[in-house]
Amino acid sequence: MLPLYLASKSERRFTILKELGINFTVIPNLLNEETLERKHGRIRNQLKHLCLRKALHSINDLKGWLLTADTIIYFNEMVIGKPQSRTDAIKTLSLLSNQSHQVITACCLYNTISQKHYFCSDSAEVTFNELSLDEIKYYIDSKKPFDKAGSYGIQDIPEGFLKNLKGHYSTVLGLPRPKIKLLLKHIYT
Repeated sequence: MLPLYLASKSERRFTILKELGINFTVIPNLLNEETLERKHGRIRNQLKHLCLRKALHSINDLKGWLLTADTIIYFNEMVIGKPQSRTDAIKTLSLLSNQSHQVITACCLYNTISQKHYFCSDSAEVTFNELSLDEIKYYIDSKKPFDKAGSYGIQDIPEGFLKNLKGHYSTVLGLPRPKIKLLLKHIYT
């Protein structure tokens, strides 16, 4: 059986794969510009193709399967990525306060030998309570969510932030467990 490589720095993705009992080796994602390309149509397809580009840029001399993933926040037909600064993070969380937004995670499983690739994606709807500016600033200053889409990590937000979550928690974490289990079956076929 060919080895599995994960091109990601995400501790949350490592944990989900380990909980599934998957053996993998972490490698760096070598794609420098992680941009969505409108030519791929709907936002989910754009995200899937971004994952494919991550795989193609991260192959090097690897022989095996390569798993890449990306998570975005989609709100009012606008993609919200990682914050560029504390001010940006405050602005983002203020925008999401008392609102619902979609969290979309896509994954690509790429065989570096056959060049076959498979995708999966999932979405969840997250609704925040009304957040005060002080709550937002405290969260940002204490948790430093600058490496997270939407300026927050679902696993470390204070209890009062979350009003409702529709969908799978792991999708918001960055790797949709039910979909990833199905995707990884390609390794064994």
